[in-house]
Amino acid sequence: MSIKKKEIFVLNEKEEKNKNIMLSETLLTFFLFSGMLLFLKDFSYSVWCLAAAFSVGIIVIILHWITGKSEEAEGRMKMVLYISGIVIFVVTITMTTQGFLYMADCFLGMWNARFQTEATLFAVRSSAGVGSVILWGLFSEVIVSFMLSQIKKNNIYGILILMIPAAAAGLILGQSDMWLAVILSLAGFFGIFVVYSTKNRTFGMRGIFSLTVIAVLVGGISLAAGGYKKSAELEQWKEKMVEDIEKIRYGEDTLPKGDLRKAAGLLDGEDETLKITMNQPQQLYLRGFVGGSYEGTKWSELPYSAYEGDYEGMLQWLKNNSFSPLSQFAAYDKINAEVSGKNSDYMRVTVENTGAYRRYVYLPAVADAWENGVDHKDWNVESKSFFGANRYQFQVPEGQATADGMVPGSWLGNPSGDSQTEYVNAESVYHSFVVDSYTEIQDDLKSRIMEKFFQGDKTPEEMDFDELTTQIRQGLRNHIRYTETPEELPDEDVVSWLLDGEKEGNAVAFASVAVMAYRAAGYPARYTEGYHLSDMDAGDAADAGEKELTLTTKNAYAWAEVYISGLGWMPVEVVPGMYTETYTDQLVEGKPSYRVNEVRDDSGADTADEGTEGGTGIEEQKTVRKYDWKTVLGILVLILYAMFILYLILELQRALRKKIRKNQKKQSAAEGFLVEWYVAEMEKIFLIGRVKGDFSDPTALYDKIKEGFPGIRPEEYFRACELIQKYRFGGIKLQAHELRVLKGITEKFEKCLYQKQHFPGKLKLRYIYAR
Repeated sequence: MSIKKKEIFVLNEKEEKNKNIMLSETLLTFFLFSGMLLFLKDFSYSVWCLAAAFSVGIIVIILHWITGKSEEAEGRMKMVLYISGIVIFVVTITMTTQGFLYMADCFLGMWNARFQTEATLFAVRSSAGVGSVILWGLFSEVIVSFMLSQIKKNNIYGILILMIPAAAAGLILGQSDMWLAVILSLAGFFGIFVVYSTKNRTFGMRGIFSLTVIAVLVGGISLAAGGYKKSAELEQWKEKMVEDIEKIRYGEDTLPKGDLRKAAGLLDGEDETLKITMNQPQQLYLRGFVGGSYEGTKWSELPYSAYEGDYEGMLQWLKNNSFSPLSQFAAYDKINAEVSGKNSDYMRVTVENTGAYRRYVYLPAVADAWENGVDHKDWNVESKSFFGANRYQFQVPEGQATADGMVPGSWLGNPSGDSQTEYVNAESVYHSFVVDSYTEIQDDLKSRIMEKFFQGDKTPEEMDFDELTTQIRQGLRNHIRYTETPEELPDEDVVSWLLDGEKEGNAVAFASVAVMAYRAAGYPARYTEGYHLSDMDAGDAADAGEKELTLTTKNAYAWAEVYISGLGWMPVEVVPGMYTETYTDQLVEGKPSYRVNEVRDDSGADTADEGTEGGTGIEEQKTVRKYDWKTVLGILVLILYAMFILYLILELQRALRKKIRKNQKKQSAAEGFLVEWYVAEMEKIFLIGRVKGDFSDPTALYDKIKEGFPGIRPEEYFRACELIQKYRFGGIKLQAHELRVLKGITEKFEKCLYQKQHFPGKLKLRYIYAR
């Protein structure tokens, strides 16, 4: 009777252990599955996709829980899920295909927005909504079943294969907050660590308490930092990551890239940037960054939405009609030469990038036939090489550099022949886009510019382009004094600030105000940065017979580009001293008749700005950034995100190393060297446990092993030593049961080593030694 009760007790205890194991596996699957879905929520068509995925996932988890007690029942359940999933997919394949294409569009759209690429999107039908819901349901069925199987096998690298791409997609590309996804994923991975490091693979009170602390800590900090809103710090981290990736690929961009607050550093340093070789040196404005949208303190590229709607597919249509906004002048010039009978002399130019940002192929607006570059929208040319352009060539017409004095050919108004008609038709389409996209200016700023720049007898509409340019240059001279090192610009509308009284600025300031002045007058204009080979430097090189010129960071520059109807985008020089212009019958060349950095006294007279010792005469302003408690908590959230990613990386490398060790064991067994493999493993464990001695005589090491591994009984240790000596010295092949003895003692050594460690030691064992 007592024996029967004992057997019942043992069976009940075993059943209870199995229940605990199943509960642990179920909870871990739920945490990881939920975290993965939340990482991917921005790729869903609607909230119904997430609802379907969660519902199906929970149903599958429950079915696994119910049938987990019987292998036969669980097998039948898996077969039913498999067959039903296949049937649903086949029946709804047209809709699920549209759902998949929608997910792909979401990914490509977010990728384009984050990395400024131009991947083409798919054409998605109206059935994408229903198809997405079905697809997410099928997706969750597969993911839950796979995760549960990997957790049962303690195969963490299989889970990492799913979680790392999902986490990367959500954290890098996603637009929503990911704090809840991070909490659930951390809970799942920490749970795996606890379960597989404790007896009977169950959480226990310590594990549950640890999970609760982590959830409260991460959740509390995330909520306190505004986790329910879009995290500005997280967005900054994403942008910083993109910048770091681009820095690895293309080098460092020393130009402001449209950030007007960085204008003071435009000419910092004197490092080499570009080497230019041409037979007859001439002035070049080598275009890099192009800003089409003014945001008060910075210029940004036109948003991708500008190329949608009425202008969806416009750039491709222009390309199909042999029209490129970036080589428009060259196309115009060739047709104009046919009409006039006068061919322009073109010159080949070679550029070697020795220190500039390699993403751009720096080209003048009049360039043609360039190498190693691809059009980036209608903004600039980017390198086709992964690490950017190191060397390229292009050709330019001799002597043509800026918009000054350009008069479009009369044939543009009355085209004849196929080439002229095709050009005019394409130009009219692009011209409409340019007018809609590059003339935006706020009403109050437009009123101020009209008041400051155009108070003469003529309105902008009554002026030709050269007259208008003269008026804008005069207005700039009246309001801004040129200096290479201006004071730090304020965190407010910079153009308005520059027009308020007498301010100092460099090329960035002059170009920014000029662009808005042209827009106020009705001309499409945009802000451009790059490198400038001045007319003076080119002339000096030509006089000296030099054909190779070296540009440095001192040649960094910013200028306005204006769209000349029929001709295309052309640079306009507005920095005093860099253009030649006529004023009241007097030709002024080079620098104007006032001094750079001049200071006017109360009487209106000009006095030299003597400055101060070691300075520029401008009072140094220090900006103290204040951090409130939400900012600090937001930084803590970022640290937690970084720790989560680091954890995933560490787990992945551990899983890979364990997989390699497992394969080595299989190979040793196949070659008949399994005993040697076990001996080598034990020696590695002894070294980690700081057991020193002669490993060739393992029996003599027992006293040291007893100290380092107190859980090892002497009879099992010496039994293993006998088997090793039997194999080594007797040359007798060990039987399967004897190999199991070596396997058991090796695993026990590893277990004893782990139990002896404190928390830092356990981390070291797990991630440094991959145990």
